[in-house]
Amino acid sequence: LKNGEGTYVPEEDGTSGGAVFCRNSSPTLSDLIIEDNKAYLAGSLLFENSELTLMNAVVRNNLNDSDVGGGMIGLFSDPLIQNVVFEDNYTGWGGAVYLEKTDGDFINVQFTNNEGEIAGGIFCADGSNPRIINSTFSDNQALMGGSIVCLNNSNPVVINSIMWNPDANEEVFFSPDFAA
Repeated sequence: LKNGEGTYVPEEDGTSGGAVFCRNSSPTLSDLIIEDNKAYLAGSLLFENSELTLMNAVVRNNLNDSDVGGGMIGLFSDPLIQNVVFEDNYTGWGGAVYLEKTDGDFINVQFTNNEGEIAGGIFCADGSNPRIINSTFSDNQALMGGSIVCLNNSNPVVINSIMWNPDANEEVFFSPDFAA
């Protein structure tokens, strides 16, 4: 999926999901390369009230025109993201992934060379509690949280994962009461 510019969403007054936009659905996407997309919200994937399954995929070089989710945005959802590479994605908050009131599992996921002003890897907001298992964060860049930023009662669980972002001020930034 390449060179998408999103779906126009009137209530957002802009485009959402450069390549894929899902609302109230349960899609399974596998064996894909999702690259060079852009949108106002979510450079490549936006899912809302959905149970997205994304497997064996590469999400790279996507751009968000607003402030959140260079590679992917999850809102009020419970995704399964497995064997996926997020690389070279860019936005303000959550270079690779932005989650709001979203849980789900990230298993064997690589977050590499993503950039966000806040959170190069994953930005967790408003009670997002993803499980991050056997995953690697490397060479992501951010002014705050090279790997993960957790705000407003978000508590991700990280198991057997590597965080190595030498240019980030800190790997994880956590503030339970800070509202973005």
